[in-house]
Amino acid sequence: MNPVPRVSTKASSIGGWIGKPFNKLSEEERALLHVVVMLLRAYDYEPTKMIESIKAFYGVKLTRKALLTLLHEKAPLCRSLSAFLGGVYMAKAYELRGKGLSWSQARNRARLSLPFEVPKVVPPNITPINLSEETLPCIAYIAGVSVGDYQRTKGGLHVKDREFAEFYISMYERVTGRRPKIRRAWDGYYETSERARWVCELARSGLWIAFAMLRPTWFLKGLYDSEGGVTPHLIHKRKILCCIYIVLKTGSWIVFHVARSLLEELGYKVGCDYEAPVRRIIRGKNFAFSATLEIWIQGWAQARKFAEQIGFRINHRRQVLQDLLRLEHLNTKERYKWWMQHYEKRSGRWHRVTPEVIDT
Repeated sequence: MNPVPRVSTKASSIGGWIGKPFNKLSEEERALLHVVVMLLRAYDYEPTKMIESIKAFYGVKLTRKALLTLLHEKAPLCRSLSAFLGGVYMAKAYELRGKGLSWSQARNRARLSLPFEVPKVVPPNITPINLSEETLPCIAYIAGVSVGDYQRTKGGLHVKDREFAEFYISMYERVTGRRPKIRRAWDGYYETSERARWVCELARSGLWIAFAMLRPTWFLKGLYDSEGGVTPHLIHKRKILCCIYIVLKTGSWIVFHVARSLLEELGYKVGCDYEAPVRRIIRGKNFAFSATLEIWIQGWAQARKFAEQIGFRINHRRQVLQDLLRLEHLNTKERYKWWMQHYEKRSGRWHRVTPEVIDT
């Protein structure tokens, strides 16, 4: 395996301001960090924990004085989060309007009740975002997807697995009250119909990290549904199945750093691998592939913990994981024999050729 080179988190385009010293942040970047701090405070982060977490995940070293400044100053509007902040504001205004207030009263009270500045003019058709204790896991899941398979340029999912798209829109509906449609694209993939600017803002700004910190398990669920996989460790020459690997691949150094840190905080022992950028000729055309970073979880005990704590919402990945866990009690040759009888690899995926449940 290739060693993972030491590269600054600033190398990623997802949240490019991350890693700067606090005194070098621009006004817009400080406004964004202010939103992060207010979110963490709203969900009971103590000042010391907040300083440590922001340093660990954002790479910004805050003094207690700088933190107090962020908590108490009137921060300017964070323009890179206008759709997200406007959506939170509109959801709050709709909630107050339902309690009998006039529309102008509801909007004014909503503006005053939020701990961050919101746009002065919010389009009436903006997607409302219900930010609450109940919807926080859903937003964390969407945040995980936003730095995975989500189309950050135009919005919407474009994925192979319909189950993934269906679970994503169920999370999206709980947050916004709106249910996107799923349609089949020209290439056979499934697309969701929403073009959610606020989801793109989560990824581009780096705010997704705050939701990963607040609900790490749900963030990892979204990320593993996007970029994860499970595979057996086979040695064909000896015809043995040694163990199980759960793999996460990403091209972003920041996603790699955050995911690895969260898994380690949850008690997983992880390994890492790195694949350098390459050029390959496919069907006579020259393609450039960027560097790939890989995090893997190895072993039966860790796989059982992963299945209970994080797992997969995609049927075929969940099936592979469950079938592999059923083989733990067998010896390595019996595992290999069972696996090769019931699975075959096509287009880089393990597919079960015997769909019925077989007693191992």
